[in-house]
Amino acid sequence: MAPGTQSPMCVVCANVNKVGLMRRSGFKCGDCIGKRSKSALRKESSRREAARAEREKEERRRKEKEKEREREKRSRRASMQIQQQRHQIPPDPQGISLQEMLNNRGSVHFEPDLVY
Repeated sequence: MAPGTQSPMCVVCANVNKVGLMRRSGFKCGDCIGKRSKSALRKESSRREAARAEREKEERRRKEKEKEREREKRSRRASMQIQQQRHQIPPDPQGISLQEMLNNRGSVHFEPDLVY
């Protein structure tokens, strides 16, 4: 049994920490096998089992969402790297790259050609 989970409850004596068998009507500890189960304990046992199953289902759902988020994060990271590689501009042989020129558009001043 996984740590942190409750052991099954006996449907005859309501004990939870004994070794026994899972029967059609619910779990019975070794001392209670052959004795008639109590309907209130059967209902409580089935309620506990349903709650346990719901917790496990929710835990699986949470882990799956976490995995999906991680996959999306990796996918976005990879697509960003591909975009960066595609849009890299090679440096200009005169020393200033085209990207720097585009970034400094407001601060670069071009002198008009003077015609005499």
